Order: sequence, then structure tokens, then C-alpha cells
Amino acid sequence: MRRTQLALTALVALGAIAAGTGSAAADDVLLPDPGEDGLLWVTGQTGDGGAVSAGATQYRRTVLTVACKGGGHVKVTMQSLDTQVAEFSVRCPARSAGVGSVTLDQGVVQSGSFGVGIHASKQTIQWALTVVQPR
Repeated sequence: MRRTQLALTALVALGAIAAGTGSAAADDVLLPDPGEDGLLWVTGQTGDGGAVSAGATQYRRTVLTVACKGGGHVKVTMQSLDTQVAEFSVRCPARSAGVGSVTLDQGVVQSGSFGVGIHASKQTIQWALTVVQPR
């Protein structure tokens, strides 16, 4: 699990640098730790970004949740083994958190790796995401 967390941190940081935002971690924790059913937890990012992980199983439903704030919106996409399985937008209020979520039936996300992309309407938008496969 430690390697996954380090890899995710590196990928998110690289995404932020590529988007021109540098090390853009926000101070707020917009989503709590997803607990033992969590596959991915990314907190305190700003602007465009995303993350990749592994460990998904096709035998459980998958819940992707994104929270954001800063005025504007984020477009969220999720891929499972190079196939887009989800796309939605979340409105990001200026001062409070907006939250959006999608639940994917078992079998939609295939066993193995997956990725989540975030495209922010403004590079100052703060966001967080979790991916959970409840037991």
C-alpha cells in the first residue's frame, strides 16, 4: 500500500507541474479517509490532475466521489483497463465544498488498474477524490 501512495503522490505532483500549477496542495481536506474499503484517496490538489491505482476487483460495485471548491466546476472521468467507465461534472462553490459521486455496478470496473482524471474549469479550484469498493 505504501508504494501505491508514493506513486500516486508522484503522479498527482507531475500532473500539477504539467498543468503549470507547481506543487499546488490545498490546505483543506475536502473528503475524509475512505477507510478499509478505499482503493484510492487523493486530498488537497489544485487545478487539472488525477491519479492511477490498481487493486480493483470486478466482483464489487465501485463508488467514485469527488469534492471541490473555488468557484467553477470539474469534469471527472474514470478509466478501467483503457475503457472509460464514468464521466460526470461537479459544481465547485466559491467557499464551500461541492460533492459529486457515481456508483458503478459490479463488473463495470474490471479487476486490475484504473485511472481518474480531473479537468478543472479554473486552475485555482481545489479538489479531492476517493474510490471505494464497499464490501
